[in-house]
Amino acid sequence: ELREINIVDEGIIPDVESTHYYKDAIYRCYRYGLMLGVNSDFVFDVETPVTNYQVCVVLNRLIEPELRQILVY
Repeated sequence: ELREINIVDEGIIPDVESTHYYKDAIYRCYRYGLMLGVNSDFVFDVETPVTNYQVCVVLNRLIEPELRQILVY
């Protein structure tokens, strides 16, 4: 079961603009604790392809809820 564990306000992810077609999916992943960004500023890095490692991390967090990350800012 996926449930929100983080409060992520719109605009907190600096490189995900409100007009991006995938914005809602990215924000859901942050809210569910599946992703936290590539640095301490929560940057998603929209211009860089996703790596195999990043895909594995997200899949592990989907399968094992205790691995989901709490966002601290």
